[in-house]
Amino acid sequence: MATAPNPEIRLALVVHPNLSVLSKFQETFKQAGMTTLLARDLPTALIAISQNDFEIAVISWRITEPGDGWALGATLRRIFPSAFVAVLANETSVPTLKEAINQGFDQLYEESQPAEEIATQVVVHFSKHPRPSAVQ
Repeated sequence: MATAPNPEIRLALVVHPNLSVLSKFQETFKQAGMTTLLARDLPTALIAISQNDFEIAVISWRITEPGDGWALGATLRRIFPSAFVAVLANETSVPTLKEAINQGFDQLYEESQPAEEIATQVVVHFSKHPRPSAVQ
């Protein structure tokens, strides 16, 4: 028998091929009282998405191939319309910003920033603008 999700638990998904980056996000989110699921590849991310309801998702623009994070982020936006979805991009040029806007992402970060700084910015942004729970 399935149990109802705990509304007090904030669930975040971080998808990035670098284990060090994932670890830094997890630690920062944990300090903010969030539970974080980590994925280093697309299949693991898809399993996590199919079995959980996320309020926050941070996706690398490159998981396996350049640009595959854009498609995953767009999928997350479609499945969890009220989630905070951010993408870590290789650069933040006008075409990249346009792509992020067209996909409906909430935030775009340059991946050259330290992961701890980005994670802290996500926590601050989410705490100032909490989204309604994706689970009804």
